[in-house]
Amino acid sequence: MSGGLDSSFIVAHSSTLLNQSSNKRFSAISIGSIDERNDESFYAKLLAKSLNVDCDVVFPDRIDFEKLLNEVIYLHEEPFANTSVYMQYFLMKTAKDKGIKVLLDGQGADEVLLGYSRYIAAFIRTHSVFSGFRFLFKLKSHYGISIWAGLKNYFYFSNYTVRISRLRIRQRILKRKYRRKLDFSNLKILAKSYSQLFDLQCNEIYWAQMPELLKWEDKNAMANSVETRLPYLDYKFVETCLSINNNFKIREGWSKYLLRRIMSRNGVIKEITWRRNKGGFDSPENKWWPMSLEIEKTIRDSKILTELLEKNNIQKQNQQMRWKLYNIAVWEKLYNIKINL
Repeated sequence: MSGGLDSSFIVAHSSTLLNQSSNKRFSAISIGSIDERNDESFYAKLLAKSLNVDCDVVFPDRIDFEKLLNEVIYLHEEPFANTSVYMQYFLMKTAKDKGIKVLLDGQGADEVLLGYSRYIAAFIRTHSVFSGFRFLFKLKSHYGISIWAGLKNYFYFSNYTVRISRLRIRQRILKRKYRRKLDFSNLKILAKSYSQLFDLQCNEIYWAQMPELLKWEDKNAMANSVETRLPYLDYKFVETCLSINNNFKIREGWSKYLLRRIMSRNGVIKEITWRRNKGGFDSPENKWWPMSLEIEKTIRDSKILTELLEKNNIQKQNQQMRWKLYNIAVWEKLYNIKINL
């Protein structure tokens, strides 16, 4: 239970059903961040108190992260882009330690009910100019972002040329001969689908987003002998949501409007139901993984990165890129990966 809409609705509805059928109390697990800037445990605790459910909140620290650093990279068998994968792993580990065998999870609601802010672009493109401008002026109060941020969102996600131009700037870290081999055909399909919300949702559910998220979740769960069940991805629910008019998914500037209304009618507190900001299990990466000489050496010693990168200038890269490079370097070492040129 992150304290966001999706998991909160599952906890609220499931705990009500459990109370009606037995005397057992519903158990929820939440992962807090030691970095206050992305910690959502306040909302999880608030909801647990209002629903009278048990909620365990754990706060993995740097030592916890370092103990599992190599183990999780080895578990996933291939590099992954950010350390939020560890937050999910800690959640599954906590369930295992508590003897919980089955977890309900809120994965998939954003894709079927248009929860991500990037859907702003697709929503505007499928409406008239007047409706689009009116929607933009409500972004600040409902999405928590400015009109300018909304416009940048629109031009970036719905315009293939803009998106590719930005990616090519970021890819200058690669040697020219490898940049030439990059294939952007799928990205072109995805950008084009922003003109039709149904196509966009299908693309994200089938190949652009959901398979990767489910792969991470499945491996984290299996590694801890936990089974996860995803109510929002029940095929009947997915089919129903895809057939619903999009004006009920995004309405009056609110994302996942239909879900919010149902939550409101079911007595979920307004602090959760009408939250403007969207978070999740964001990791405290800067506190878990501050840059060090050891990390820099690991990246520089990577034969794969030495071959791929134009200049292995780690200091000029941001934290997110450093993690990607480090992840590749550790993965290379753990699996004894060799380059055949």
